Amino acid sequence: MKRHLLRPVILLVIQTLLCSGIAYAQDIRIFVNNAEEAFFYDQKPFINEDSRTMVPVRFVSESLGATVVWKAEDQTVTIRTQKEETVVLRIGIKTAEMTAGAVGLDTAPVIVNARTMVPLRFVSECLGAKVVWDGNNRIISITTSEFEEDLALVDSDLTLRTPPAGTSGRTLVAMISYRWATPVEPQLLDIEEILVKRYGRETTQPIIAHIRTKVAGGSLIESREWTIKDEIISVDDFLAEINITIRSI
Repeated sequence: MKRHLLRPVILLVIQTLLCSGIAYAQDIRIFVNNAEEAFFYDQKPFINEDSRTMVPVRFVSESLGATVVWKAEDQTVTIRTQKEETVVLRIGIKTAEMTAGAVGLDTAPVIVNARTMVPLRFVSECLGAKVVWDGNNRIISITTSEFEEDLALVDSDLTLRTPPAGTSGRTLVAMISYRWATPVEPQLLDIEEILVKRYGRETTQPIIAHIRTKVAGGSLIESREWTIKDEIISVDDFLAEINITIRSI
């Protein structure tokens, strides 16, 4: 009889432990530059005992255009930015070695399920990104400075985003909508302003001219690519929308 009464108590304890660990970690949602929600195949983000969000180092670094080198012999991970600056983190150590010198951390990197987990905010801000935490919905939004500069130029229905984490090399995707009741001309002016800011007006003119050959309700325009400043600008027609994709070579 006593054994029977203990069983529900044991199950309740197990459920409580699971909810405070694995389920708690899976509840965090992360978005980078308005992209689709980041998907983690194995080790998911979690909030550690220092109240810091920990993520796989390759996710946050590669999503923001950096490269990662892991050295098992000394348990260090080196993050190298596109500007050739470095951030070196060591497992279990609350110090980061940066190009400008050593910096103290609020929490130390750890290895969980064979994945190096690092503090999300610290690494993101080192790579020039901004992190916003929505505690009510448990959502983390990461935006790069370049993306925010592009977004500030948009006054229309033009959609800006970057591909989901893991599709490295792409820097921007813009979508011009030709759906009903969606004014196209303001979107064209916005994408032109973004491209001119990046590449100059003369270089941008052939791209805009090609995009403007699209007619609502008409046939698909030809997919084309231009190579400018070590980047490839692609224009693809999907009938109800045109996608302009910028990616690094």
